[in-house]
Amino acid sequence: MTVKAQNTNAESSTLWEVSGNGLTQPSYIAGTCHIMCIQDFEIKPKVMKALEKSDNLVMEINYTDPAEIAAMQKMYQTDKKLSDQLTPEEAKELDKILAGYGTDLKKMDHSSSQGLYTLISLKALPCPQTEMKLYEIELLQNALKSKKKVYGLEKAEDQMTSINEAYDLKAVIGQLKMGKE
Repeated sequence: MTVKAQNTNAESSTLWEVSGNGLTQPSYIAGTCHIMCIQDFEIKPKVMKALEKSDNLVMEINYTDPAEIAAMQKMYQTDKKLSDQLTPEEAKELDKILAGYGTDLKKMDHSSSQGLYTLISLKALPCPQTEMKLYEIELLQNALKSKKKVYGLEKAEDQMTSINEAYDLKAVIGQLKMGKE
């Protein structure tokens, strides 16, 4: 299968219209960077116009489903302590690495690999957590104000399985060591 972008204009790169092939109404796909600093955050008017014209908002995960929210919270926690998965030397090293992220092994001991990986994402941004915005949440709030139906493409549990398979504990610790690199 070959896929070609019909428009290579960078201004069109975050919102794509899907039409044709028997569709009676266009649909839109918005590419986003999940989290950004407030000063860099902007939702283009064309994205908001597309949302206004749409009947539904389909997101990666349905953030209005309590079961999905519970699954997401579970994604960041594990029953098996990190310290039990590491040698005493590795645990000491991880504790030292976590200090650079403003936490320690004792606080993070029940975190999953995904929970640790979140630290990397948050540290990669040059602003404090209190000054971050999420595109998904902004779009969701607008959709809910307009009484649009909200759906999800995936289940949080499926994502959890994929992420935990992709990022084992040792790989995440290696990435934590690299810091902002």
